[in-house]
Amino acid sequence: MSLETNSETQTELLLIQQPAVARCCGHGTSDFRSIDPPPILSLKLKPSPRIFNSEYIVAATLWSLDPNDEPFQELPNHLVGNTIAESRVLENLQGSIDIFFIFPHLYIRKEGRYRLCFRLIKIFSPSQDSLIPTSSVIGTVFSNIVQVFLPKHFPGKSKPSLLMRMLVKQTNDLKSRNL
Repeated sequence: MSLETNSETQTELLLIQQPAVARCCGHGTSDFRSIDPPPILSLKLKPSPRIFNSEYIVAATLWSLDPNDEPFQELPNHLVGNTIAESRVLENLQGSIDIFFIFPHLYIRKEGRYRLCFRLIKIFSPSQDSLIPTSSVIGTVFSNIVQVFLPKHFPGKSKPSLLMRMLVKQTNDLKSRNL
């Protein structure tokens, strides 16, 4: 399946489920606790394609905050887990088809207040001159503030949202400790 894109195609990346809290995780895999709720993004393409492929991915990074709670500096060693999400064409809560990027396995290693940055990346097929695909960042969105707690101060996880439960039912490989 392919999507014909050109300069007339408009993209909009929406963060439709904001992350809020996390329990600080250690360096061992048994201690990982995912961000709650899991971030979910939606991609809107205009005009809407009839056929879509996975030429888009979203990459997540963690940013420290300045005194005004604005993103200040990327912290590459504090965010672990699946920091890349492939596009998933799934049914939304209204019963129509959307393009989603879901991050059920993101973990933060250090206590504090942060923002997540999500970059929409388009992967271009290799050209006849080169066998190497190229990519380009075509959109960025920041989350609200995520508060990361030490284990003894963590308030607990919320119940999974209706959206998350619906998306999990539509795919076999999407699992989360939240569910």
